[in-house]
Amino acid sequence: MDKFYDSIIGHAIGDAMGVPTEFCIREYLEKNPVTDMVGTGTYNQPAGSWSDDTSMELATIDSFIQKGKFDYDDILTKWQNWLNNNEYTPNNFVFDVGRTCLKAIHNHYSGIPALECGLASIDSNGNGSLMRMLPVALYAYYRDLKDEEIIELTNNISSLTHRHNISKLGCYIYVRYIMFLLDGKDKKEAYNLLRYIDYSSYDEESISKYDRILKNNIKDYPLSEISSSGYVVHTLECALWIILNTNSYEEAILKSTNIGEDTDTVGAVTGSMAGIIYGSDSIPKKWINTLLKESYIKRLSNAFKKKVLGDTPEELPLNKISKEDFLKLSEDDVVLITNPGRMGDEDGTTFVTLINNEYTMYRIDGWMYPSRDKINENYISMEDVKNHFPKWFNSWEESSDNDKYKRVNMGFGNGLCIDKRIYDNYYYILRDLVKSDSNYKEDSDGVNGLYFKYWEKALYKMIKK
Repeated sequence: MDKFYDSIIGHAIGDAMGVPTEFCIREYLEKNPVTDMVGTGTYNQPAGSWSDDTSMELATIDSFIQKGKFDYDDILTKWQNWLNNNEYTPNNFVFDVGRTCLKAIHNHYSGIPALECGLASIDSNGNGSLMRMLPVALYAYYRDLKDEEIIELTNNISSLTHRHNISKLGCYIYVRYIMFLLDGKDKKEAYNLLRYIDYSSYDEESISKYDRILKNNIKDYPLSEISSSGYVVHTLECALWIILNTNSYEEAILKSTNIGEDTDTVGAVTGSMAGIIYGSDSIPKKWINTLLKESYIKRLSNAFKKKVLGDTPEELPLNKISKEDFLKLSEDDVVLITNPGRMGDEDGTTFVTLINNEYTMYRIDGWMYPSRDKINENYISMEDVKNHFPKWFNSWEESSDNDKYKRVNMGFGNGLCIDKRIYDNYYYILRDLVKSDSNYKEDSDGVNGLYFKYWEKALYKMIKK
């Protein structure tokens, strides 16, 4: 499953499902429930139309694709293009925008610095930053940001429109929940983990607003005590309540569609979570087919994924070491070496050195069963490698780890490593790269091929962190 597409399309469909019922009274919808993706309704838009929630998210994604980072001024400029030029819309028409977002975008147009554009009053805690926070969660997870980096980025992206701590904290809770889901935690485990996060960078009064999520169990409240208003706390509570009380993407989104009030944003937030939990394959095909500009959303999703994961070049800078330089290396410089003979179409090995606190990856091709045209004075033979790295190659013959050398699951075979940071973290990076591939299907015959496809990229990401 492609978690980028799963979550982004899940968000857009949840939004589009909720557009026709926005501001409807819950009691009315309980008697007249919506059961499919429909049009007209509140804004008289055709079926499959998404609102400002998805428009602002797509603009943020497009900015990242173009800039390679979260460029705050560029994001606000793209939001201006959305408002003024109808970009990032399903029908070339803007039909919904929140007042706080509108004011913040106007502030930027007036020359106010990006991080000061958002409104900071207690009355400016709508859900307009929460609804577009998914790209931050995806980036933070796949780039393996530290806690303080996640907080800073989340706060800054929220502050473009919403600068009060209640809004920023709501976004942070959402980002961490999404990250737990991306890490393979089930929805209940991910929710329970929210309670153990350090929220001390936010003020106590703001933290207390989320007590029903962080201290109590939001799942156990009756529906009558769950508000679906546009207040950021209510939206996050409502989305989590729906996720924890439903068992499929379709069930979750029909619940958000018929829950009343701010159904498009509740649907978008719920949909992003449900898309990760159940996968895009679980979304009714007729909903995907009805969603306007689905192929456009998919293109942006793929480009965003490539940009986020693409911090490693397509052609990795693996050094093809000369025999002369190889013989200058000390065995003590080597921190990892892969199982000999695992190089796809050719035999060989990849190894990593750590010299002057800098990691370098080297590849030796064809040294086990070389073709005649490769044997020359610069050729590194199996005997050369064995003789130069005797401690390493003697350890291959041992059936278990010893005090110094640890076996690492490279995804296609074993590596041998003495660097704790690599063998503690490498496989998790590899697993995430494989799961993000659009061709990934759990327990399928093609999974091993994906591990082989990404193992060097995962190792490169590991040593460059």
